[in-house]
Amino acid sequence: MSLDPPPRAVAQEHACALERLALSGEGSSVLVVAAHPDDETIGVGAMLGSLVAMGWRVHIVHVTDGAPRDPSLRPTLGRLAPSEAAAVRRSELAAALRVGGLDPDVVLLPSLGVPDQEAALAMVEVARALSQRLVTSPPSVVITHPYEGGHPDHDSVAFAVHAAARVSGVPVRIAEMSSYHAASGRQEVESASFVPGSESSCAARHDGLLDVRARRRKRAMLDAFASQVDVLASFGTLAEPLRCAPAYDFTRPPHPGTLNYERLAFGWTGDRWRELARAALKT
Repeated sequence: MSLDPPPRAVAQEHACALERLALSGEGSSVLVVAAHPDDETIGVGAMLGSLVAMGWRVHIVHVTDGAPRDPSLRPTLGRLAPSEAAAVRRSELAAALRVGGLDPDVVLLPSLGVPDQEAALAMVEVARALSQRLVTSPPSVVITHPYEGGHPDHDSVAFAVHAAARVSGVPVRIAEMSSYHAASGRQEVESASFVPGSESSCAARHDGLLDVRARRRKRAMLDAFASQVDVLASFGTLAEPLRCAPAYDFTRPPHPGTLNYERLAFGWTGDRWRELARAALKT
C-alpha cells in the first residue's frame, strides 16, 4: 500500500532538477541503472515516486541479482540457494516500489542477472546490454552510481553506463545518485553525499533535501527490504542528492587512501578492479 503522494511542489522540484540534468522538457523519461535491488531506494527512492507523479516515464534495471554466491555475504539469506535468495530480494524490491508509489510491473526491467559481487567480471557484457537498451529505448537521463570505491559492483556499473553511452552514440545525460564511500581519514562510511573533489561535468546539481512526507515514504521503502534491515539501518532519509556525472578515468583510484570495499571481507582490491577496467577498455 502506498503512503501519501508527494506534494506537487516537491514533485515539481524533483522533476525540474532532472530536466536541468537531461536538458529536456515534457515527456521526459529516466532509466535508473543500479547494482543491487535496494540501491535505487538508497539513492533516489523518494524522487522516483515524485517523477511518476509528474508524468515521467521511469524504468529501473538492476545489473546483479542481489545474491552473492558466498553465503557469508548474505547472512540473512545464507541458508537459501542463490536463486532463492535472488527471488527474495526481487520480491522485497517490488514491495518497496509499491510503497513508494511505483508499479513494479511497469517500472522494473528484467535484471541482467550478474551474480552479486561479480559485476567487475562482466563489465563488457553489461556495457553491451546497456548500450542496446540506450539505442532501442533512449531515455532523457540515466541515473546511476558514482565511481567512488564504495562497492565493487557500484564502480562496475558506473563504468558500464559510461561505456554504454560512448558505444551507443546516443546523446544521453548521465546523472549520479549518491551511494556510499569511505569517509576521508576515518573508518566511517558516508552516504547521501559524493566524494569531495570529483568535478561534475555540468553545473546542474540537486541537493535533494526531502520534506517530512517524502522522508516517511523513503523510510517505508527501506523497511520493505526485510532481509537487508541491518545493512540499511544506517542509511538516513534527509536527502537524495543528484548531480551530472564527472568524466571519470576508471584506470585511476576514485580517491586517495583505502577504498571502502577494501575494508570489507569482499576479497576485492582497487588494484584488481582497475586491472579489470583496463582490460575492459581494450575490448
